[in-house]
Amino acid sequence: MTKATVAADRMWSAERSDLPITAAYGGHYFSARQAIWFDALRSTLPRNLETRQLALASLIQAASQCAASPGHTAQPFQPTLTARKFLFESWHKDVLFHTKRNLILLAGLAAKQKGRALRADANLLADDLSPGDLVFIDPPYSGVHYSRFYHVLESIASGKPGTVSGIGRYPENNKRPRSRYSIQTQASNAIEHLLRTTANKGAKVVLTFPDHECSNGLSGDQVQSIASQYFNTKRKVVSSRFSSLGGTSDQRGDQAGRDARLNAHELILLLTPR
Repeated sequence: MTKATVAADRMWSAERSDLPITAAYGGHYFSARQAIWFDALRSTLPRNLETRQLALASLIQAASQCAASPGHTAQPFQPTLTARKFLFESWHKDVLFHTKRNLILLAGLAAKQKGRALRADANLLADDLSPGDLVFIDPPYSGVHYSRFYHVLESIASGKPGTVSGIGRYPENNKRPRSRYSIQTQASNAIEHLLRTTANKGAKVVLTFPDHECSNGLSGDQVQSIASQYFNTKRKVVSSRFSSLGGTSDQRGDQAGRDARLNAHELILLLTPR
């Protein structure tokens, strides 16, 4: 995968105003050919609501599997010496194959009992908890708002990427949701409020957080200290690997700024009301 090949895909894609996904991400997260398929499949979803939801879910999942990025869609791979092989592998993934496979897998799944999913502010939703409820909390730990990491999948879901810019092809500011958990001056108060409300409702909690200081100013020890004000706590630390989201932040040109995968320790807290 050469710089010239990538540049050609980007130039051609940028001129395709009739293909919104291609114009936004062709030559970046996807090859021009892949992006065209995403536009074609997205624009021909079934009309029946249930079938449409199934097809769209399959397409979103395929976009995640094919995206030329290290884990989340914060930044696409660049044609550098160290990343070009990953870019090549991603750009040669078959969009139709992945979409069809996801469709077959998802169509074969069924819940034994009907549930529901809500999109809401967790701190407000906690007011609706009841004694005996079990709550899983995995709060943001990045000083960068998470909308940066999922915007490509959001665009596949909506079919309307809008105007994008920068290396990450980020959307306009009004399409980038913000969270108090990713603001250093507010993160501590946000988690404290959530845990206090949850405890007052008598709910049990399983909480996960990195066992070190994070870029939003919180650490695993600090989160446990806050939780211990309201709950009896049990602590366990497990080893894991996570995506660093790539990047070339140290200005080394063709060399990647940091490893794509890093070893880490994850804190798991079991919290029971006093």
